[in-house]
Amino acid sequence: AAIIESFPKPISDAAREPYGARAVIYALLLDRDEGVRARQLEDLEKGAEPQSFAETKRLMPGIDHLPPEARAPLVEIAIPALKTISPNQYSAFLKNVDALVEADEKMDLFEYCIRTLLVRNLEVHFGHAKPTKVRYHAFTAVFESLVTVISTLARVGHDTQELVEHAFQVGMAGADRSVSMPPDSESTLRNFDEALDKLSQASPGLKRRIMQACTACIAADEIVTVREGELLRVIAAVLECPLPPLPTSKPASSTS
Repeated sequence: AAIIESFPKPISDAAREPYGARAVIYALLLDRDEGVRARQLEDLEKGAEPQSFAETKRLMPGIDHLPPEARAPLVEIAIPALKTISPNQYSAFLKNVDALVEADEKMDLFEYCIRTLLVRNLEVHFGHAKPTKVRYHAFTAVFESLVTVISTLARVGHDTQELVEHAFQVGMAGADRSVSMPPDSESTLRNFDEALDKLSQASPGLKRRIMQACTACIAADEIVTVREGELLRVIAAVLECPLPPLPTSKPASSTS
């Protein structure tokens, strides 16, 4: 709530109306590298509606100076306004989002988080996807997927192998069986996304256990980094679970 209240009024107001909400997302996805950003803006001028493109350029300086922990909450503020655009506008918007993400030919964690938050909140609304159905009622059916998600969370938020291992074991403490952490090579965004998709098909009771495990993992050191917080928001959105209360986040300067 404090983060939301701290937003500059032009950004807060823009996020709550259709053209501005699209511009906010575009501006968040602009690369810090000037060469990549120039290509992104050139493509965006061709693909976006003139009013959204003009808003993007107007909002860029303010959004560039937002602290990292404000990014995910800003995306969530923009989602209600994005639900009011037309289906054709949404298709064009998502195409522009993908072009911005792909401009540097790689997807980083923040880009993944933004796109996943958008897709999970908007695809069903616009009829591009069906609501997720429950397929798994037994913990054993989703155990390996949970291991993948927890191991990714552990690696995102901790700097040493000892801390990573500790966070992983804390997260998996409720598994009622011993488990080894998978190798680094398996902690990819693709594997994480596939595992999270499977967990989204778990029963409500299992989802609560999954969220408890994720929260325990990132809170193992009693500090939540920005990257951990963003990823937990994605997990909560995909599982359609409330975001749990968390310890105080690490300062932005140490989580960029």
